[in-house]
Amino acid sequence: MKVGTIEEEATLCRAAFKDSKIGDLAWCVHHQTLYEPLTEPAESRIQYILTGKLEKERAHRLREMRPVKGKLPAKLDAARAKLDAARAKLDAARAELDAARAEWDAAGDKYKPVLEALHVVECPDSTWNGTSIF
Repeated sequence: MKVGTIEEEATLCRAAFKDSKIGDLAWCVHHQTLYEPLTEPAESRIQYILTGKLEKERAHRLREMRPVKGKLPAKLDAARAKLDAARAKLDAARAELDAARAEWDAAGDKYKPVLEALHVVECPDSTWNGTSIF
C-alpha cells in the first residue's frame, strides 16, 4: 500500500466520508478494530488523528479509515439491529437516571437544614462541618 502525505490522506479520507453519518459502519476507525459504527462524525475522528496521534502514524491511519460500502451478512445486520435497540434503551435509561439524580439533588438542597438538624440529633458526636467530617 502506497501511503501519501498526511495532507493527501486527510483529503482522501474526508472525501470518502463526505456523505457519512453517525451509525454508519467504517473500517479501521481505531487501529485494533477492523470495523465499527461511527459514534461521532468522521471529521471528528480525522481531526483527532491529525492532532492527537503520533505524526509518523497519521497518514497511515487516515489511509486505512474508510466507510464500509459492501452488503453485510444478514445475521450481522440482525445483530446490529439488536445492538442499536439496546443502545437506544440504554440512552433512555441514562436520561431517566440523570433526571432522577437532578430531582434527588434538588430535594437534598431544599431539605438540607432539616437533614442537618436530624443528623445533629442522631449523631451528636459527628465532626461533620457542613462539607466534610475532617
